[in-house]
Amino acid sequence: MSTSSQHYDVVIVGGGLVGMSLAVALADTPLSILLLEQNQVAPVHANHLDLRTTGLTRSSERVFADAGVWPALLKHATPIERLEISELGAFGCARIDGRRHGISPIGYMLPNHALISELSEQVAHGENITVQSPATLQSMQSQHREVQLQVEQDGRVQTYTTALLVGVDGANSKVRELLHFSVRQKDYGQSAVITNVLPQLPHNNTAYERFTEVGPLAVLPIQKNHCALIWSHASEAVS
Repeated sequence: MSTSSQHYDVVIVGGGLVGMSLAVALADTPLSILLLEQNQVAPVHANHLDLRTTGLTRSSERVFADAGVWPALLKHATPIERLEISELGAFGCARIDGRRHGISPIGYMLPNHALISELSEQVAHGENITVQSPATLQSMQSQHREVQLQVEQDGRVQTYTTALLVGVDGANSKVRELLHFSVRQKDYGQSAVITNVLPQLPHNNTAYERFTEVGPLAVLPIQKNHCALIWSHASEAVS
């Protein structure tokens, strides 16, 4: 059963890191924002085991600072002060000291659960942000200078219109499917092993990347002297 249409200036389909970051960036504007997510949008519990991390550049820091969320994120961030990049069997390596070259920190590492939790909190308190989750985009039609969307939630279909539709709903994007965008895929035959490790010595805020015959190995500094380990290897060896 369909109800009457509601209009929003911007509709964001996808409530992950990108979708929530955009909503937070638009929170202090006069625009009305609708965020649609097929899963439940809620802060992740602090004890939730999520080994994934996100690397943020200095430009990402500026974006979050402009959105007013950076002080909250900084509590969970580990600055990267140095980079060491090398290749197995090759001569030499690249070493970049951010403090020495006046570019410190080079970037930051944040646990995904902390990043998602802070962004969720900001989205929930955005006065111009409406969150519909879990909600599923069913169909859409272009009408003059706006887009009409049919969204299913709790067994009901609601119609929304918007002047700007943003599709950030992942690899299996419903927005992309409905717009009939073609996709090209290439299997590199590699998979990534992701975990956290506690090294014997302090990481000293240094990030390492080592290129090997089977794929790159990254060791990245995170909180409490732990490191995020991302090891790319042949898929058959990983499975």
